[in-house]
Parts: sequence; C-alpha cells; structure tokens
Amino acid sequence: MKLGRFALLLLPALGCAADPAPPKPPHLVLVGDSTVNDRTGWGSGFRRFVTDDAKVTNTAQGGRSSKSFIAEGHWAKALALRGDYYLIQFGHNDEPGKGPERETDPATTYTANMARYVDEVRAIGAQPILVTSLVRRNFDPAPPGKIKCSLGPYAEAVRKLAAEKHVPLIDLYALSLAYCEKIGPAETAKLNPPKPDGTPDTTHLDYSGSPVFARLVVEELRKVAPALAPVLRAEPRPREYTNPIISGDWSDPGVIRVGDDYYSCRSSFGWQPGIPIAHSRDLVHWEYIGYAFAAHPKLRPGDTRLGIWGVELGYNPNTGQFLIYAPTRDGEVFVYYSAQPGGPYAGKSLGANLGIDPGFFADEDGKLYLLTNKAVIHELTPDGLAIVRDVATVDRSRYKFFEGPDIFRHGGWYYLLFSDGGTLPHEPSTISTLRARTLTGPWESDPANPVMFSTDQGARFEAPAHGTLVETQQGEWFLTYHAHETAYYSLGRQLLMQPVEWTADGWWRPTTGKVPTASAPAPALPETTLALAQSDEFNGATLGLQWFFTCAPDFSGAAWSLTEKPGSLRIHAQPGDLGSISALPGILQQRVTGKVFSVETKLIFSAAGNAAAGLHLYHDPLMNLWLAATRRDGKAVITVGKYNLGTRTDLWTEPNPHGDTVHLKIAVDGNEQATFFFGPDGKKWQQVGGKVYFGASGHHLRDGRRGDPDLGWVGRYKDPTATPEEIRGTPNPALPERRGNVWTAATFGVFAVRDGAASAPAADFDYLHVTLP
Repeated sequence: MKLGRFALLLLPALGCAADPAPPKPPHLVLVGDSTVNDRTGWGSGFRRFVTDDAKVTNTAQGGRSSKSFIAEGHWAKALALRGDYYLIQFGHNDEPGKGPERETDPATTYTANMARYVDEVRAIGAQPILVTSLVRRNFDPAPPGKIKCSLGPYAEAVRKLAAEKHVPLIDLYALSLAYCEKIGPAETAKLNPPKPDGTPDTTHLDYSGSPVFARLVVEELRKVAPALAPVLRAEPRPREYTNPIISGDWSDPGVIRVGDDYYSCRSSFGWQPGIPIAHSRDLVHWEYIGYAFAAHPKLRPGDTRLGIWGVELGYNPNTGQFLIYAPTRDGEVFVYYSAQPGGPYAGKSLGANLGIDPGFFADEDGKLYLLTNKAVIHELTPDGLAIVRDVATVDRSRYKFFEGPDIFRHGGWYYLLFSDGGTLPHEPSTISTLRARTLTGPWESDPANPVMFSTDQGARFEAPAHGTLVETQQGEWFLTYHAHETAYYSLGRQLLMQPVEWTADGWWRPTTGKVPTASAPAPALPETTLALAQSDEFNGATLGLQWFFTCAPDFSGAAWSLTEKPGSLRIHAQPGDLGSISALPGILQQRVTGKVFSVETKLIFSAAGNAAAGLHLYHDPLMNLWLAATRRDGKAVITVGKYNLGTRTDLWTEPNPHGDTVHLKIAVDGNEQATFFFGPDGKKWQQVGGKVYFGASGHHLRDGRRGDPDLGWVGRYKDPTATPEEIRGTPNPALPERRGNVWTAATFGVFAVRDGAASAPAADFDYLHVTLP
C-alpha cells in the first residue's frame, strides 16, 4: 500500500510521535504529443494554473504517437522521473496516414499502448490519469456550428480503458468539443495559431489558446484528483519569462524593435560566419535568421581573441535598411547593411582607430549618430555608411571603462547607458546612465548609478553590462543586457532582460532592482513558438544557421558537403588533429546553451591509420575535448581525448565492435562535467572512461578543481592564481600572442581529422540531436 504523502513518520522507540515531516511537493508529469507540450499545446497554460507548491515536468514530444513515444525512449525517460501523477494524452499522431512507425488502431494497438502506460505508472507507485485527445477545431459547414473531428474513436477507446482499469479520466475531447461549439467558429478561430503558410492551425494552440484549454484540464483534474486541489489555482498566474532569454554566449548584444518584430545580434569574435542575427516577436522566444558576414579578412584561424569586439544593431528610418556596426580589436569599425534583417548583408569599413563597442542612434530629425568606447559622438551620413563629423566628446574621465555605450531619446532627454568596472567574472561590472538635453551636453549622472550592479556575492548572475533599453509596441520598457551566470562560465555572457519603469524625475529603474533576477513578468505581447535551432538532420543543401567555424568556412565542398551524400553531413578528414589550425575547416561548431544536455550523432566512418571522426566540446585549438571513432594498432576503437593549454592527452580507449557505423553521445550533467558513450543503435549505450570537468575559468573552483580543460569564457586569462606557464600554455606558432582561451564560451559539434594519416575516407554524420531537459 502506498502511504499518503502527508502521513506522519512514527518513532516507536521514543514512545511519542515526532513532528510531521514537511509535505513533499507533488510532482506532476505530462506525457503526450504536440497538443500537450509547452510550445504548441496546453502544457504552458497548465503550468500557470499550478502553484509553487507543486512541480510540473512536461515530457510531451511533438509528432509522437502512443507507439513512437515508447519506441523512441521518451516513455522510459518520463518514468525515470518517478513522478507522483502522470497525465497521459495521445491520439493525434496515432491516426491513419501518420506512417507505420506511429499509427495505431483505436480498438487494439492504441488501447494496448495506453494500458501499458497505466500499468507502468502504477508499477512505480504513481497515479495515472488518462486524458482524451484535444479536439481538432474544424467546423463542419453542414450542420453549421458543429465540429467534425476524426479523433472520436481514440477518445472512446480511452474512456473504455479508464472505466475498465478504474483510472481517473479527463475527457478533454468532449470538454474541448463542447467549449468550441459553445463559443462558435468566430471565437474559436481566435485561439488558432497561424501555420507557416498563414492558414489557421486548428490542431495546435497559441499563447491565448493554451490557458483556455488548460483550464478545462485543471477544472476536471480538481474533481478526479481531489488531493491536488490545494496546488491548483482558480486563475492562471501572470505569464513570466525566465532569464536568460538567449542562453549560451550572446556577448555584447544589440537589440532593436522594428514595428512588431525584435532583432538581436552578438559579438562573434573569431567565429565565422560572423555576427549571428536572431528574431523574436515577444522578446522571450528567438530564432536564427542570418548573419552579417560569411568570412572576414582580418580574422585569424583558431583565434577567439582578436576578432569582432562589440557589435551594434540598428535600423535606418531614412533608407529602411538594417545596419550592423562591428569593430575589430584594433578599433577599425565595419558596417554591414541590408534591406532584410536576416541579410544577405554588404559591408565596408567605416574607418580605422574609431574604438570598440559602437552604439547607434537615429534621432527624431533623421540624423544618425555613432558612439564608441572612446566617448566620441560621430554624426553619420543619412545612409549610415560614413562619418560626417565629430559632434561631441563625452567626459568619461571618472570611469575606468566606458563599454557598450548606447544613446536613446525619451521625454525630451538624451540618455546614455554605459558599463564600467570590467567584463570578467568577479569584476564589478555595472550599467549606469547619463542624460543631457542636447548631444553636446552637459551630461549629468543618474544619482542612483550604477542602475544595475551585481558581483558574485551570492547572486545567480554577475557582471551585467552592455545594456539597451527597448520600448515595446504596448508602451512597456525593458532593459536587455549580458551577464555571466555564476560558476557556469562555459556558457559565456548570456542575454538577460529586466522590466523597467520611469521615475517622476525622469530616470529609468529596473522594477526588479539592481541585481539581475531569474524571472520577471513577461512583456504584454503575444507569446510565440520560436526557438533557436540546435539539432540538425542534415537534410538541406546548406548548413543550419546555428553552425560556425573558428576559421573562414570552406563552402567549396572540399572540406565538407551536404550534397555528396544527401541526408548526411560529409566531412572530408582534415590534416592534423583538434589542436591543429589545419584541421579547423573540418571542425563544425555551435554554442553550448544549457547546463544539462546531451549531443548525439550517428557516424559512418571507415577509419584509416589514426584518422578520427566524432563529437567534440571545443573552445579553440588549445582547449578542447573529443569522442571519436578511430583505429589504434590496426583495430577499431572509440577514444576520448583532450587538449589543455595546447598539450594533448589521450584519456580512454574502448574496442569498437560495431564496425563502420556507430552512435556517439556526450552528456553534460549540470556541473560542467562531460561523460562519453557509444553504441550500435542510439538506444543501448556503453560508457567510455570517466567524467571530464571543463568548468572554472579561474573563478569559483568546484571542490577546488580547475577545469581540465577549462572551456570557460576567459580560461586562465587574467586568472590571479594561474602561473605564467599556465596562462601561456604550450606555444602555438600559428597563434603567437596567445594567452589562453578568451572571449567566447564552450561550443560543441562534429569533426573529422586525419591525425597523422596520409589520407582518410570521408566521415558521414546522419544527424546531430541535442537533447535538453
């Protein structure tokens, strides 16, 4: 018998009852398809009805049926959570026409699958709750006002199963059908998100539809599971967002609004294609749409230190063009311009020795200005592509740094945001404000400066900097900026946001205070379902926008191709290994964006000699990790190795019995530790060696350990505890000024190298799957 969660723990030896243990918050696990998940289903709305006294984990996966959810291993992961209540809904992808790997028969295979869910939930001592499918909102013109939906047989099968097995039932099919027919076609249409082609999506839910149908689930849940009533709200909580709004390194962010759309770009330092551009409709959810340049003549292969230093994104109302200002470390500023926010962009040099961290400003009279860390305000030509004259110099003598300056106008004042105190973790970085009636000054300091400030003294986020104020079309103000997450420096400087209000005397203030917060009320904007791409099936003719290199990309097909073997990424093994500049064209990278994640691929590779191909965690040629298929002494093996400060170490080796086709996986545990696996089919995994800790960046050493290698944002650079030898590392003639990895965070991806072999066959990667919690 399962004890009630509020039962008292009795201690007979004491002859009396102990104080009752605090009740454990109930854990609700949602299981289902895209009509249940947080992005396109009722899951996000459901969360808003649940109090902080309960935990909700949504394991629903888009496109899955009762059959494929089990076959692909999602059900095993959901069960492993050992929740207390499992709400289970399938049907949409079980219908005929969905393919043999998904479709089921309502009376037989579907019922058997749903029965298995019930039995296995009960086997772990939890409570299953069956939910019938959300109705498809297709109104039949005859008779008018009535919905025609093919999911009825699946709903009826669940009803019968619930009765036979005495399982609580939420008949969402009947409830949602009755609700939609009651409000009618016109009102129901307001709940339908648009499809990519603009036609209404009558299956999935948008930001307004999710809580509407979640309410139906919650009201019924309160009846069928009365013990949950205390943790269920009568009304949904106001929508909140969680910082960071773009996770992973998004240094020196430029953020603007044009109409109802928001755009952001970031410094990419030595990465190419450079300066990725993201788009949002709600300031919270983002998607990649392009980049400023494919290659840059001043960037050196393998170097993340002397690349693009601070960027700015602007919109020119005179020409309708988007402008990106991007300096190199020597202070030469390049400007990229396009009529389309995602590009392609043309570019030219604006001039040398102008400084870094440009801030662009379009005044109400149509005049354009640019300001850099040198504190000189330059007037630009009406097209924004050349400097006309210097207007003024802002007195910055009181500040150690004058980084990320940004000018905007509000209420008859010009405001200038800037950051002082440094950029590294542990440094007192700030966001402060000056204002003036004219651009020529005088500029007065906000009496509350710094307006944003956080050291690492117990705060989750530290070193807020490069702030930009954005006004939404609803008249709300938000501050966007970057910050480090304390003790997670492999994520770099991430994009955060805080709500802003204006004081009676005309200064802006974060409503949440000076210290960055983990969450805050969301903008009053329609919630979107955009997401930054990570996984890749390699089915297209071009690389996804999430990919880049630490060198000029080779688009010729000589280094890699998506067309030689359609459906796969083919990498021609490059000379050298992961510590070699020559190998960079065959090392594909993307940003690490999570604390807990795994990356997996299917590799087809007939290794010759020591040639190797596989997965990597990477910063640069001096600091990286790999999991690879290769050969040693003529035998097929799987290896794990690393470069730390330019010194190579081969860590672990296991025989590879799977031949030329093998699945590889790297899992990161939430404490910046990587574990390595291989297997025959993506389901059965064998571990290779132990864990590798890649965190630290010279600060907040976990258990006194320093990352080995340290894939953080600054590595040993400016680390007061590091020796000169550690900072310098093993000399690399291709990077003579190198002082340890700097300015970019950890990346991951795929690679193929010859590693001393005279020649090697190509490596084919069938997919790359990134799994986040």
